[in-house]
Amino acid sequence: MERRRATPWILLLTIVLGGCEDELLAVPRAAAGPGGAGGAAGAAPAPVGGGAGGAAGAEERRLLIDDCDDGDAVNELGGIWLSYDDYHDPNTGESVVWPTSWFKEGEFSMSEPGYGGDGFAARITGTTATKLGYDYVGLAVALGPHSYCPDPQPAGIDVGSYAGIRFHAKGSATGGDLTVKILHSKEGTEDNCQTNGLTGDSLTGWNDWAANFTNRLTTEWTEIALDFRRDFTGGGGSDLETVLDHAKDFHFFFQSTSGGTVELTVDDVELYGEAPTGPVEAPPDMQLLAAAPPEKAELPSLVVDHPLQALAMESLDRGYNVTNWLEQGTFAGFEYDEAFVARVAAAGHRALRLPIDLDRFITNYAAYAAGEAALELDPTLFTILDSFDEWTLAHGLSLTIDYHQYDASCDLSDPVYVEAVAEIWGRVAEHFAAAGRRDLFFELLNEVELSTGSDGVAAEDLTAFATRMLAAIRAFDPTRVVLFGDVQWYGISPLTSREPFDDENVIYVFHFYDPFIFTHQGTSWTDLEPVHDVPYPYSPERWFERFADLGFDPDRMPAWLIDRAKAYYRQGNRNALYNEVARAKRWAVEHAVPVICNEFGAYDGGASTADRAAYYADLVGVFAELEIPWTHWFMVMDRDTGAIDPQIAAAMGLTTE
Repeated sequence: MERRRATPWILLLTIVLGGCEDELLAVPRAAAGPGGAGGAAGAAPAPVGGGAGGAAGAEERRLLIDDCDDGDAVNELGGIWLSYDDYHDPNTGESVVWPTSWFKEGEFSMSEPGYGGDGFAARITGTTATKLGYDYVGLAVALGPHSYCPDPQPAGIDVGSYAGIRFHAKGSATGGDLTVKILHSKEGTEDNCQTNGLTGDSLTGWNDWAANFTNRLTTEWTEIALDFRRDFTGGGGSDLETVLDHAKDFHFFFQSTSGGTVELTVDDVELYGEAPTGPVEAPPDMQLLAAAPPEKAELPSLVVDHPLQALAMESLDRGYNVTNWLEQGTFAGFEYDEAFVARVAAAGHRALRLPIDLDRFITNYAAYAAGEAALELDPTLFTILDSFDEWTLAHGLSLTIDYHQYDASCDLSDPVYVEAVAEIWGRVAEHFAAAGRRDLFFELLNEVELSTGSDGVAAEDLTAFATRMLAAIRAFDPTRVVLFGDVQWYGISPLTSREPFDDENVIYVFHFYDPFIFTHQGTSWTDLEPVHDVPYPYSPERWFERFADLGFDPDRMPAWLIDRAKAYYRQGNRNALYNEVARAKRWAVEHAVPVICNEFGAYDGGASTADRAAYYADLVGVFAELEIPWTHWFMVMDRDTGAIDPQIAAAMGLTTE
């Protein structure tokens, strides 16, 4: 079970710029030609997005940033154009952008033609990876020539005196969101220069003020005007006017949580209009966007050429987790007994997973660690395991013994601890070696981050730990089927980045709680406790223009959660679920190893029963389509009566009493 998620801090490029006098261009809007509004000669169409344009022929305050007609990478203000991605120092992602013009790697190259069919424009193409979970590429235009540490200077442009930013754009964005971000820096950023020559300071904690224009982008040139005070949201509680006062550049920023592609061409970038002089109504926090399900991924095959695939489908499908018991506390009697196991089977489940913190049953760890005594285990451990072995066998359920470390004692760097856990697994394996039961599974270690209190566990460290546990088991039981899940909370991304173990009796596991803002709304152990009524699937009719209406608080919640709320119009649908799960299936097929999901679910504290049922129906359907066995986490069955809400039961293919 996911008890916490780390906040991914996006180390976006912040170019520190400066040195240009503010310039006012008072020209008729229609006289701008290809670099202006476009349309019929002499016409002055109203700007898209609520700008400050007036009647045809009326003069408008403008500041041209770049019409790109000269074809070079320096704009009218002396600043540069550049592209960036999450791959370059100091970042660790795997996204790719073209052309590459990161700070130290050369100049940005303009493309032909620009708006109107001649001249030049700024164009990027890019592909985001899935390593970070917030992967990105982007295009930036600076507002002045002094970009670099150690002596960055203010741009000298009164950006806040304008109504907004306007540009022509065309292209496509698939699997992610396109925004314009206001990049800025604090005073004194020369004291916070990174080793790559950039400044890492931020007024917003990298929760930048941004305006989403994904749905305005088409394959044809479109004028897009974004009002600073109506269209830009976010900011992490920062003051927009202060950010505008410190603005250094604008980013055309593409971000994806599951891999996406972008092609973007931008031309005729300018500031426009007058800032309002009176009070401005607070803009909506969110947008009512049309649902935008991604295109469903295509898999060449679903065939997993491994003898354990059939066993997994037969014995690990329709599973039930015995939650919030032995993984969290000491044993004080059977809170769950044979009658409960019988109810699990009667509901239509075929598998039972028993999360249990095995190292809690060590009775003399201090003496063992000091080398003063052999490891001793409380015999109650085997009383518990034997009881569930007997009960599940009697009622036709498989049994997974899940080492579910929970009390923060897990230390992969401590050789004493590693050996202690290995010895426990060796004794469990020895105990069941002669049982002859093929549907009894050992799960090496659940979500290592759950016990260490972070998501910073290295995959190689977990691999070494798992290898040692495997060796201990194999010393007594060479063919016992073992389950393994990877770092990042049994994440799909790390799993699909590794090579399988050199062991034919391993089944691989992932956990699935996407979309997180839906499945974990109302949970007391996450930042989503106040969140409620996030619908599934997403629809604009059931969405809101204010974060507060859903219980989100951008000032107190990590930026990655707010970003997921903004992206929910793309993520809250069956295709998005399918595409993410399909990544695990594709890896399983390519490596000829079985893969299962033994945790998923939607907490009932914030979501309605109907929405949870719709989610379960879609996700269980995805598992069936991809031939992936499943075990759900959140209890859907009353443990005393066996009753299941009829909507939930129907969605999951279970029965109810």
